[in-house]
This record gives sequence, C-alpha cells and structure tokens, in this order.
Amino acid sequence: MKLFQLTTANWPALAGLAGADDALLLRQDAVHLLRQAMPVPAQVYVLAQDLAARGLDCPPAVTAIDDSGWVQLCIEAEQVILCHN
Repeated sequence: MKLFQLTTANWPALAGLAGADDALLLRQDAVHLLRQAMPVPAQVYVLAQDLAARGLDCPPAVTAIDDSGWVQLCIEAEQVILCHN
C-alpha cells in the first residue's frame, strides 16, 4: 500500500495515481476536498482534528482518524508520498 497525503485543497495529479490497494489521507486544508466528488479508488482518510478545526463533517465513505491512526497508516504503508502544491 502507498499512502498519499494531501495538505492543500488543490488536487495534484500525483494523487490520481492512487489505486485500490492504496490510501489517501486528507490533512490541513485538503479536508475541503471532501466538498467535491473525488473519483479515487483508494480508501480515503481524514484527520479528525482538521475536520473539526474547519467545521466540516466526515462523509460516510471516508474514515476519520486521529494522530495515532495517522502513525499506524504510515507504519503499514510501503511508501508515504506527500502531495502538496
């Protein structure tokens, strides 16, 4: 599994490389991407504290995690890729 981490509300082309076995983590301002339809085959995660800070709710298809969940994702990933514009 590759873990793609997005930190901005811009959808980078690199994140489009995520496959069904990969994970996509929305952090910081990237949580605003939840307002858009994202055609991503990967499992989508979001940091709960970033959602709360921006007053957003977590959609049912997305998994909200805390910092320890984030660390666990990084440990499980074969590769961690930070995507930011």
